[in-house]
Amino acid sequence: MTLVLGIDPGKVSGWAIVNAGEELIGCGTEVTAVGLVAVVESALIIGGPKVVVYAEKWTAGGWRSAASMMGLGAKWGAWEHAMEVEGIPARRVLRVYSQTWRAAILGGKQRSTEAWKATALSFCRLKWPGGEWMSDDAAEAACIALYGVRAERLRRRKR
Repeated sequence: MTLVLGIDPGKVSGWAIVNAGEELIGCGTEVTAVGLVAVVESALIIGGPKVVVYAEKWTAGGWRSAASMMGLGAKWGAWEHAMEVEGIPARRVLRVYSQTWRAAILGGKQRSTEAWKATALSFCRLKWPGGEWMSDDAAEAACIALYGVRAERLRRRKR
């Protein structure tokens, strides 16, 4: 059974855990290194050693400033450290461009960052009713995780 940990590694990192049946197991946001380790540990407790991680990757055109680029890189480094501490091998960590997961899950045309976040939140509230408490960062991570579940399904079929 595939279990995917989806990560939106911004300053306030969104995370979500989705299983092969596309059920949302948990989601939230995290800002501390200790919290990131706890999220990864939780995914492993729920999904066992075969958890797959899908995390957003960025293109150079999306940077607002060098400071934002460095901040995002630093947060991703903290996630990488958390995965290393918990023993998730690099081969089970896949990065996906925001344009790719958004097109596959949310569809539609180019939007502003704020509009994409609102679309992700609306999508998640429809897909997983009762998620009124979900933040837009967690919603984007849930969409990334859902993309990962579907991508893993396709990868298995190709084998």
